[in-house]
Amino acid sequence: MYSSTTIDYGSEKDHIETLSELVKNKKSPWFSDVSWSEELPLLRQIAITDPDKLTPGYLKKTFKTLRLIDKNVTKIDENVLELKNLEELSLSANYLTSIDSEFLPSKLKVLELNANSIADIESLVKKPPPLQHLGLARNLIENLSSHISVKYWPNLMSLDLSENNLRDLMTLIENLRSLPKLRNLLLCGNPVSLMPSYRGYTIDSLGGLTSLDDVIITADEKHDFKGMNKRAELLKNEARITLKIPLVRGIPSSADADEAEKNGQEYPVIERKYFVRFPFISNVEKKLIKSADLVSEPHEKDTAGKKGPKGKVKSPVQKSHEELEIERLERERLAEKERIRINGPPLIVPFSTCMLEYDADQLSFEHEEQYRVAALLQLKQLFKSGIKFEVVEEKTLYYPHGQTPEELAAERASSGKRSQQRSRKASRTEQGPIDFMKERRKSSILADRGTTPNKAAHTPKAAAKKGSPGQTGNLFGDLVKYSTTQKTIGSAVFELRALLTSTDQCRLKAALHAGGGPMRPEDMELLETPPATAASDLKKDKKDKKKAVVKPTGGKDKKKGGVTGAEEEGELLAPPIVILVELEVRRWTKTKHFVKEHDYWTSFTQHTSSSSTAVV
Repeated sequence: MYSSTTIDYGSEKDHIETLSELVKNKKSPWFSDVSWSEELPLLRQIAITDPDKLTPGYLKKTFKTLRLIDKNVTKIDENVLELKNLEELSLSANYLTSIDSEFLPSKLKVLELNANSIADIESLVKKPPPLQHLGLARNLIENLSSHISVKYWPNLMSLDLSENNLRDLMTLIENLRSLPKLRNLLLCGNPVSLMPSYRGYTIDSLGGLTSLDDVIITADEKHDFKGMNKRAELLKNEARITLKIPLVRGIPSSADADEAEKNGQEYPVIERKYFVRFPFISNVEKKLIKSADLVSEPHEKDTAGKKGPKGKVKSPVQKSHEELEIERLERERLAEKERIRINGPPLIVPFSTCMLEYDADQLSFEHEEQYRVAALLQLKQLFKSGIKFEVVEEKTLYYPHGQTPEELAAERASSGKRSQQRSRKASRTEQGPIDFMKERRKSSILADRGTTPNKAAHTPKAAAKKGSPGQTGNLFGDLVKYSTTQKTIGSAVFELRALLTSTDQCRLKAALHAGGGPMRPEDMELLETPPATAASDLKKDKKDKKKAVVKPTGGKDKKKGGVTGAEEEGELLAPPIVILVELEVRRWTKTKHFVKEHDYWTSFTQHTSSSSTAVV
């Protein structure tokens, strides 16, 4: 017969407490991660106190949450249906390409499928559970078709579609409009989020939303965007980008390199110019706002007094708004499909600023350009990788006509042949004829060169005055352009991911370190200083540094040979090459801004189309 005492009861209780501590202690060999299910701590406690209770049937009924994150899951099967009370399932960061809703429990409320490889959700709507939240962020979805609608998701309150490849805002919103309970929506990181009308059109179209991209929608926002969804016929699936490159600093001097290349000779004359090069999408409509070499802006002057159409644009055919919208979208889709068939997808091609001559202080490019980009997916990829800005030096060599390296080499070769022939003939004659032949040969060579013993050698002024047929006038008179080469002397990448991950962020400004020495505090101050002020401040700082240099004392020898620490440091450390860049993604904050800017761009497009300028 078995009997228990108080001591036995106490020892059993101590044993349970010891096991519980071992399970919770991270340094214990019995410790394991419990984050994959909220019910796991309870089940582990039952395993210690009443292990017989843990039958397969009990376990399947107990699980309400299951998180299999980054577990190399490729598909789900019918075994998931055995978890009948499962309410939350997370399969993020796996290798799923599709998910069959027939294998999802009927009580499931939360489904997370983020960071997979899902491109289509057709299989998810076969037998969808009554989800309240659906997470499909960071997948490959380009078109939801009609798979997001009240027919399949009548209880959906939260939807995360961020960081996909959705490009058609109006079609997307039209599908989402049918969800009666939708309150929280995430679309940031999609190409559509780069559209200036994105936030306003979404808020005005989905009146029940309380949060968009994790930003609470205020009553003021709803008021400011009121009426934007009624101007859908004017909205385009395009982004509007403004790029500014005000200045570049720290270009190294090329005086020593020029002297070394000339090697003490008068020619070649060397011209060096500098510009900034950067990649962008090929088929964009662009407008140059400001540049260092821009004299006037006729487009703004011509269109300043013009006003665009007021009110809603009416169709000459009596059709409903929905019919007109469907026709417009279909035309755009077919036009884009045909363009891609003929030309292929838009390419990334190099763009550049104007060229400026060397300046020891800074090169003030004052470059500002606006782009209208319809290739939203390519723009997103460009922002993800960042834009690489390069400072390029273009070197051009000039020679006088007839004195290029090839021409001089050919002249020397032909002169050498004639000299050898005449020497052989002269060796068979007497001294008198030899002297005569020397004079004749000398005269022949000089005649070939286009001069006489009494004429002066070529000088830059003489070359400029002389001229030759077929030459064009340039900065160096009538010197001939011999060769042009380009060399990248510095580069840096402008990181732009922040413009994708947050719709609050619409402007980024950076002082890019493109080479040279380390960045200095005054270089970072460029972000807060206007370019013109920065140039004057730089000159003032140079003067102050010269005045602050302590002159060595102790005689003429020390004055000549003394070098201060500041001078030594200036010689050892090269200044950094700094590119000041600013990029803005246009985002409308009010409906009236949208109407005004649309009318302005319409006037500009009509003007440029008639004059055949400024469209790439």
